[in-house]
Amino acid sequence: MLASTDSARRWKYSGVLPKIFAFTAISCPSVQICVAVGFNLAGRVAVTTDGGARWTVPDVPAGSSGLLNDVACPTAHVCYAAGYSGQTETQAVLLASAGSGGKWRRLRLPSGIADLTGIACPSASACLAAGDSSSTGVVLSTTDAGRTWRAKPVPGTSGLSGIACPSVAVCYITGSTGNGDSAVLSTSNSGRTWTGEPIPAGIANVGNPACPTVFTCYVAGFNDSLSAGRILSTSNAGRSWGLQTLPPHISSVSAITCTSARACLAVGEGEGVVGAVILRSP
Repeated sequence: MLASTDSARRWKYSGVLPKIFAFTAISCPSVQICVAVGFNLAGRVAVTTDGGARWTVPDVPAGSSGLLNDVACPTAHVCYAAGYSGQTETQAVLLASAGSGGKWRRLRLPSGIADLTGIACPSASACLAAGDSSSTGVVLSTTDAGRTWRAKPVPGTSGLSGIACPSVAVCYITGSTGNGDSAVLSTSNSGRTWTGEPIPAGIANVGNPACPTVFTCYVAGFNDSLSAGRILSTSNAGRSWGLQTLPPHISSVSAITCTSARACLAVGEGEGVVGAVILRSP
């Protein structure tokens, strides 16, 4: 695990994680508390409560083996982890913790959900999760802190790859259309309806969005030959999308996080470089 305390100018190792633990996502509700998810032959969770100096790996409920794709912690004491169970993406899994990531339970979901690829919680009681059914993309939502979840298909999509909710009402989802093109959709009514505008041509494999405001959103992806990383952006609530200018030789962009509309970090790979960090600042 790497950490920076000077706005990403310098990075250092922070604690040691269990071997063969592959990360897919991390959420830090405070400076001291972070929860990371991924897999080690099965879904796994790692937790730190001392700023990354030490990490523990709590047990996850039986039947949750598979891959955990994303994690969201709306408070320091409440976290949700989303993914799928088993060796294939046929049964979605959603886990919840009410104790800083120490103890997890499996939540009951509507039937027919194959995989959950992303989750966002704009408040402690309201969360939306993006995923797939057998035929279309689907969004799950809760307004009662995860006690009940409702599923709503997203017409025109074949699958969803991520979600971000800068407010309770406004969310953005990424995924693919029925013909395989990448797509970014948004809602202004807590997921009751979704709309989308065209994105620049030649964009493939869009991932989890990062949306610091209801108007501003960034989305990582690739060019259509998968040889170079791309970042899409909007500053008008998704009415139009453009391409950000990146440093040369960026071969992939895997994740983005933003503290404001103009201050973001993106991670990925550069040509001949194992890892790369891209900083956008005012």
